Amino acid sequence: FAWETLADNYIELVKSRLYGDDENARRAAQYTLYQAMDALSRMLAPFAPFFAEEMYSRIGEGSVHVQGWPEVDESLISESVEKDGEMIKEIASNVRRYKSESGMALNAPLEKIEVYGTLGDASDLIGVTNSTVEIIEGEPDFEHVPVNIKPNMGIIGPKFRKQAGAIIKTLTSMDPVEVADIASKGNINITVDGEDIELEPESVVIEKEVISAGRAVDVLDVNGTVVVIVR
Repeated sequence: FAWETLADNYIELVKSRLYGDDENARRAAQYTLYQAMDALSRMLAPFAPFFAEEMYSRIGEGSVHVQGWPEVDESLISESVEKDGEMIKEIASNVRRYKSESGMALNAPLEKIEVYGTLGDASDLIGVTNSTVEIIEGEPDFEHVPVNIKPNMGIIGPKFRKQAGAIIKTLTSMDPVEVADIASKGNINITVDGEDIELEPESVVIEKEVISAGRAVDVLDVNGTVVVIVR
């Protein structure tokens, strides 16, 4: 809990609140951290007495070893808040991975993040991603547009051998939209050096770009929730 949930997730998610200008948001995060540290120091006391004492001295008065065992306050438990928090954590993790794989700095802002779902409050997600976040109810409207033709050398090479280079050159010069349409209906017929050649649809991989509201976007699937990254 202390390492994975508190340090890796919660503290990362509320940094913008802790250092932000919203006093109420800052105090709420500080209160949560205080409660967590207080409970942790008490529970660690029997196993790591000196560490627990040092830890408690930073947040409380007296000795941790004369404090009672922490008790659960049912009034502080909210299943809906926990559900939203878990979703924010997963989205933030996926956005961080997206930035890393795209060669971006983790604190680099994105133009916009659209979350299709019923997330209650996006303020922590805005802070941790350093980006504008919009929560949208309903289903996204995507258009998948072919943008590139990638010949499948595993099929073309062994079958056509010496002609493979010329076939690849012909394929990559064709309109991706046209090739995608032809491949969806059956074999692809091309002419190479005056010879008619028939290719199976599996001979090419059609790379597509996702278009939403007239913009090229990237789409993340976060446990069934669609997250759109506007570049």
